[in-house]
Amino acid sequence: MKSKSKLTIIAIIAGMLLLGTACGGDSPPTGEDLCADGHDFSAIVTTTATCTQAGEDAHKCTRCSYTVYTSVAALGHLSPGAVPATCTTTGNSGTGICERCGVGDAGSPIPALGHDHFESLVCTRTGCGHQYALGDPGPGGGFIFHVATAGFNLLTGTTVADTSFVRAHYLEAAPSNSGTSVQWGAYGTLIGNGLTTFTSLSDTLASTIGNGRKDTRIIVNHLGTNETGRAAQVASAATFGGQSDWFLPSLGELNMLYVNRAHVGNLGTSVYWSSSQELSLYAWYQYSNSFQNYHPKNSTYDVRAIRAF
Repeated sequence: MKSKSKLTIIAIIAGMLLLGTACGGDSPPTGEDLCADGHDFSAIVTTTATCTQAGEDAHKCTRCSYTVYTSVAALGHLSPGAVPATCTTTGNSGTGICERCGVGDAGSPIPALGHDHFESLVCTRTGCGHQYALGDPGPGGGFIFHVATAGFNLLTGTTVADTSFVRAHYLEAAPSNSGTSVQWGAYGTLIGNGLTTFTSLSDTLASTIGNGRKDTRIIVNHLGTNETGRAAQVASAATFGGQSDWFLPSLGELNMLYVNRAHVGNLGTSVYWSSSQELSLYAWYQYSNSFQNYHPKNSTYDVRAIRAF
């Protein structure tokens, strides 16, 4: 079984980039972009889980080299009277000799598996069918504030050339602020290489749902160690609920957080940074009353991290 408790996404880029995408793999004879319509994943067990040791799944694109790694929980012993764990209930290994490994077991609990929503609105575990609703507690201990039935492209690259993405269906807000009175950083610098940049609110906010993770990575990489404690750095360092894939929301994602703020419940009167910049001196923010504007990057506002899955 696969566990989503520690999802980490690793983009492995092989060969030459083709037509501005990291999903080209070996250059096809016709020059088409192999993964312009998204990746075609197959599951490969790279490290087999045992009764007592966790393993690892690799969801690898069959058309290019992009891979998403997911931890696999230890199986637990399978002795007489064993009760398997489900997504939400704890199991028990039973008492006696394990049918898998031959080791005697006096009975031990098997942790609940957790739901598996990898690229799926509905939990993919057999017989589960779980879906999140607005306001539900999320895997990271926060609150679900956006449900996309058809899904959206969650960008996972770090440069404009890397257009890799996975399909996501949910946005989860952290249960509390990750920082207060935080600068955005990079004042006086226009960060390029694919960072979402608005010059006016006439740009379509909806088009930036799915951009925050990539934006955050680009900003963090740009800041390096020259600046510390900035908004994107604070968001990406969050570890709520044992999850490590939190990021600073794009302006579109932040706007959705305010649209559905009643389902989060504790935004208060804060002003929050987005990961979207406005040229070299300014970045975009949002008040709790849904007012959006941009201010100098060295201004100080709050940070509410989010995650997507």
